[in-house]
Parts: sequence; C-alpha cells; structure tokens
Amino acid sequence: MNSTSLPLTSPATSLRVALLQLDTAWMQAEANIAQAERLMTEVEAADLYILPEMWATGFTMSPDELTRRESDKAARWMQHTATCRQCAVMGSLPVCEADGHTWHNRLLCCLPDGSTTHYDKRHLFAYSGEHTHYAAGHEAVQVQLHGLTLQVQICFDLRFPETSRNTLAAPYDVLIYVANWPTSRIAAWTALLQARAIENQALTLGVNRTGTDPACTYPGCSAAFDAYGRTLCSLDNKAQARLLCIDLSRQHHLRQVFPVLR
Repeated sequence: MNSTSLPLTSPATSLRVALLQLDTAWMQAEANIAQAERLMTEVEAADLYILPEMWATGFTMSPDELTRRESDKAARWMQHTATCRQCAVMGSLPVCEADGHTWHNRLLCCLPDGSTTHYDKRHLFAYSGEHTHYAAGHEAVQVQLHGLTLQVQICFDLRFPETSRNTLAAPYDVLIYVANWPTSRIAAWTALLQARAIENQALTLGVNRTGTDPACTYPGCSAAFDAYGRTLCSLDNKAQARLLCIDLSRQHHLRQVFPVLR
C-alpha cells in the first residue's frame, strides 16, 4: 500500500449543503422550479443546493423542442438563483448542443459569480435506451467551491467505481451523485453510495427524486455518507429538503492516519 495519504485539496473543511429531493412533475419546468424554491425556503441558507437528475423535465427518453424549452427555463433559473442567493446550484438537465441534434444528460453547476461548470453523464443507461437519445460524456469534472473540490456524477455512473476513483493526481473532497434511481433497485443505490464513500475516503452525497413518471416509481432515499461509511442522513420518500452542515476535519484526519490509496 502506498503510504502517501490522500489530502484534502485545501485547508478548507466546512460547507453547508442542502439536498433538494423533488417529486418531479413531468415536462413542467415552472412547477418544478416552484417546488425547488419552496424547498429552499424550508432550510437555512446553504452554500450549495443539489437537485436530482433531469429535475425540471423528468427522465425523458424522447427529447424534443418542448424538452429544450423546459430545460432552458430551468437553466436560467439555476443561474439567477446562484447569483441572487450567492450560492452554488447543481442538478442535471437534458441539454441540446448548438448543432440542434446532439443531446446530453448534463449536470450544470451554477456558481455565485455567474459562471457555470458542466459534466456530461458518461455511463448512459442502455436498459432505458438512454444511449440512443443522448451522447455520452468522456471527462471527469471537478467543481471548486469555498476552497473544497467536488467531483460530480450522474445516476448510473454510481455503478462504475473506476470513474469516481480518488487519486493523488486529482484529489477531491466531496463526491456527488444526482439521480432518478427507481424503487426496484434502491438497495443498490444505498449500498453503492456507502461503498463509494469508503473506498474514496470522501464525503459522498446522493440526491434522488421521488414520485412517479411514465416508466417508474422513485422512492427518494437521498443520503449522505461520511468518509468512514457512516450515514449522516437518509431521507424517506417525501419531497423535502435537508441541510447538512459539513465539517471535513475528521475526513482529513482519516486520510492522514489511514491512507488507503494504492
């Protein structure tokens, strides 16, 4: 085993994160924006608000002009909210490229300074036909926020530990998954989030949706696990917000005294 410990990426150790577990209304961005705004008022102000996968439209496998319009509304709201609240807002949307036909399942992270970082889902869910409607991304993406490094992923990416592996070359502090993970496979969701936290010695957050769409039922179960694999929070199946006041000083200590990176 390599004795070199995996450090925090900076001296910063704290962050206030709000998990926004939506009951997503199908192809109704305005209704979903209203729901997100209501949930944001139910918790104290956060540095980061995390929304589920395709939170404004639902997990659509037939993206079209309506999809584009609803996603554009949602993206504008995310940017406006980030600048007005001086926070970061992230969640995924179906986004069409300028060529008019290439779609991505794209996680947007809108930052307080008005800038936006994005990550395109790399592991598309062939079981639902996602690979026939969306182009896969190819790069890992990290977001810098309040002196911490966040690595972002989307739903089915959770099943591929190699693409979330923490490394000395590009270490991160927090691993985040946004998802539309159905009830039928929810045991895997919880187990894999915990595994990713343990193997990467990183706080791991998973934000799932609840409710139903034309294909599936979703149980919520958004959760957070610390670097030891201990449950920090686990939500039920109701639409709700949960604020986490994160202190990563113990994570930093764990990486120093028990380095697991090979």
